[in-house]
Amino acid sequence: MWCFKLLLSEMSSRLTHCCTLELLPLMELPAVKIGRAKQLYNAGFKTLNILAKTDPKTLVQAVDHMPQRIAHQIIAAAKLMLLAKAESLQEEAEDVLEGLRETSR
Repeated sequence: MWCFKLLLSEMSSRLTHCCTLELLPLMELPAVKIGRAKQLYNAGFKTLNILAKTDPKTLVQAVDHMPQRIAHQIIAAAKLMLLAKAESLQEEAEDVLEGLRETSR
């Protein structure tokens, strides 16, 4: 059943947001709905990593009707989400390494 875990979580996310697979990471950001996600994607901001590295002024210029305040919020949220994912991956890696150390004793 482990193989269905990723499939079902991704599918439920797609159904919740009613969007295509490539828009899912953008839809997880606060203040981003389907229209804004499409605008971001079409403007070249396809991943959270790209958004996190973007200057708010660049985002405002690239996306129509994007207020400066919303651009700051979107970029800050992208950075926070990436940091949370990095911390989670780091904890998981530490757990794996600890398990390997225990089995080698």
